[in-house]
Amino acid sequence: MEHFQVFRKQIAHINRTCASRTDALKRIVFYCVDFGCTQPQIYRLMFGYIQDAYAYPRYRIMAGAAFEDLMELIYGRRVFTLTDDFGPNDMEILGQKVQAGYGMYAMLCGLSNLFIMNAPNGPFFDSDNPRESMAAFLGGILDAFIKGDLARALDAQPDETESGLKE
Repeated sequence: MEHFQVFRKQIAHINRTCASRTDALKRIVFYCVDFGCTQPQIYRLMFGYIQDAYAYPRYRIMAGAAFEDLMELIYGRRVFTLTDDFGPNDMEILGQKVQAGYGMYAMLCGLSNLFIMNAPNGPFFDSDNPRESMAAFLGGILDAFIKGDLARALDAQPDETESGLKE
């Protein structure tokens, strides 16, 4: 459970030290992916590989507090608190309240899992600075969503070239 505390402290540090929430989001995604690659078993325990984890009150409180802090990083304000008592069966209500945040959390977990599954032979293993290459890759993915590249790609005609999408 102490790793949730470390995660929360990292979120707070990133919130305090980043110039913008966009930069903060990129840093926390990199932190999570990097943490997952360096500590895959702990990452798996923290982020959903324990069956019925929410049945354990301490886990529920610690995981909920970390999720609450992550949503504050994304939205710039407290969106909900632990007293709201959200659980795994409240995805619809929670999704309505923090839809973009929930999507970013899912992306964060998906990217982390992708890198964990491919570590240590991942796509950046042979680069001069694997962590820097990974951060650039993750930043590019986040920029694609933040800057609307996905929306433009979905609206593009099938014959449009990629260069037409990145105006």
